[in-house]
Amino acid sequence: MKYWHEQSRSCRIYLSAAYLASVPFAVLCFRAPNEFSLKWAMLAVTSIFVATINIRLPNLSAVISMGDVFILLILIRFGPGSALVAYWLNILAAHTAEIFRRHGRNLLRKILIHRWVFNLSCCTFSTWAMYRLYQLVLKLNLPDPIGLVLGLFSIAMGWFFVNTSTLSLALSFWMKRSFWSVWKEGIVLYLLNFLGSAAAAALISLFYERGGFLVFLLCAPIAVVLYELYHFYVQKYEQAEKHIQELNKLYLQTIEVLASAVDAKDRYTHGHIRRVQAYAEKLAVHLGVEGKNQMLAIQAGALLHDIGKIAIPEYILNKPTVLTETEYEKMKIHPVVGANMLSTIEFPYPLVPMVKSHHERWDGNGYPDGLKGEEIPLNARILSLVDCYDALTTNRPYRSPMSREEVIQFFRRESGRAYDPAVVQAFIDHLEEIEAAGKSVVVPTGGIWGINENSSASTGNGRKLEKAQPTLAYSKALIAGPEVQRELYSVFEFARADFQCLRPAEIFSFMGGKLQALVGFDAAVFYEADLTRGVVV
Repeated sequence: MKYWHEQSRSCRIYLSAAYLASVPFAVLCFRAPNEFSLKWAMLAVTSIFVATINIRLPNLSAVISMGDVFILLILIRFGPGSALVAYWLNILAAHTAEIFRRHGRNLLRKILIHRWVFNLSCCTFSTWAMYRLYQLVLKLNLPDPIGLVLGLFSIAMGWFFVNTSTLSLALSFWMKRSFWSVWKEGIVLYLLNFLGSAAAAALISLFYERGGFLVFLLCAPIAVVLYELYHFYVQKYEQAEKHIQELNKLYLQTIEVLASAVDAKDRYTHGHIRRVQAYAEKLAVHLGVEGKNQMLAIQAGALLHDIGKIAIPEYILNKPTVLTETEYEKMKIHPVVGANMLSTIEFPYPLVPMVKSHHERWDGNGYPDGLKGEEIPLNARILSLVDCYDALTTNRPYRSPMSREEVIQFFRRESGRAYDPAVVQAFIDHLEEIEAAGKSVVVPTGGIWGINENSSASTGNGRKLEKAQPTLAYSKALIAGPEVQRELYSVFEFARADFQCLRPAEIFSFMGGKLQALVGFDAAVFYEADLTRGVVV
């Protein structure tokens, strides 16, 4: 949890309200019948000792204390006020031990007073709720052990709902997530913990009636042994989880290298996939996408969404003017090609539908399948929008990037047509954060291939032929002015053009456009030779 001044206003209001509301409940606890005897003190000390070896569950934001069992015993044997004091000491000891394990002797700077006070307030709410529920069961005058079991069950359920609700609400304000998403996180483990603690308390209480107070002391070593066994398995789990995270990181890095092969083919979209990934992740969070697999699919899908462009000729990818119908039809195959390429890999998350559908439109006029509305996967709807956003806001040879206002107007106009209205609204509402995410992306400098230019001073001597580096010369030309780049691309496209799928009229149109960019003329005539008949058409 953050420092007090870093908390949001709503979070500070909630914490302050919890502090004030806990005071009358604490008074009620101390006004009820209580016993502060030597036995209570010994049991409280045992509880504090056991609490210092608390358990932090993997992937969850809370700690389970072994001292909870003893808090329940004190509640049913000595009263709510006695239990509350022991509970407070238990919490302080558990949190201090946790901070000491993490930061050593430099723990004073790591203590968050407002967090401690809030936890003590939660203890107060839970203790009074448990006491009242237990008293209601006792009034039923049920025979033992049914009365004890039902009473402790009511304690466990009251403790579970009060404790998890107050803590989840605080975490939802802190992490800016919905209450439900926080509350359901680890709900089964929390419920089992409270029920297990209540069952253990009932068992120890039955033994106490037969063996006396010595039973309490004998329970402490058992709790320590159980903790050590559980701690061993938690360590093994955390080691495995760390290994999986390292593999996932390596997996994504490998994916990024593969996707960079496509990114490097297009000079004007250099860095595109990394920016799209940053945009997509940020927008997904604001749309409430929280599942780990969904987020991993968005991360990987943003990198690989254009992998199918490997099958597209470079002269089409780099064409500085509008594509012809034939060129556009060929460009439209890249989502299917990409999906087919990736379908051979068993991804642990839904990646292939995202890649295949990122050019579908909300109104059903997209490609390749003409999906409409919510038939399009949500991650593909997100990717479609941010993919277009990056294209609109980056420099292209045929137009300048749009301003923020122009971008907003464009997406409002296309909302309900090309894009999901809900996705568009979330995008506009958080555009500033999404822009910042894109600006934080670091794109490697230098040439397209990451080759640094030789900046050493010229000696005036001509280079030997075997030392010439045409790749560097081409890279240098690509970072020249727009006119030079257009001329270079005209020559480049002549050399790399794939005319196999074009009709003669389209080939002549292509050649005429490129010649006009290189050589000024008023009219041009092209002749087609029929080599089989030896005539010119």
